[in-house]
Amino acid sequence: MANLTYSHPRTYGKDSRHCRVCKTTRGLIRKYHLNMCRRCFRERANDIGFVKVNSEDSLQAGGVDWGIG
Repeated sequence: MANLTYSHPRTYGKDSRHCRVCKTTRGLIRKYHLNMCRRCFRERANDIGFVKVNSEDSLQAGGVDWGIG
């Protein structure tokens, strides 16, 4: 019998989208059509043109805000 594992076409849903760099389907950032996982985004954010912005809200929340620079 043929191996039927992962033989159904994935045309919609989470499994149809993957990171354009490492091809993983987990932690995907789809905003602005980035289609990159969060790990690859952190490695390449400065090269793409994103700059860390320290604002009052992000400092109070303890987080970092990414902005396009």
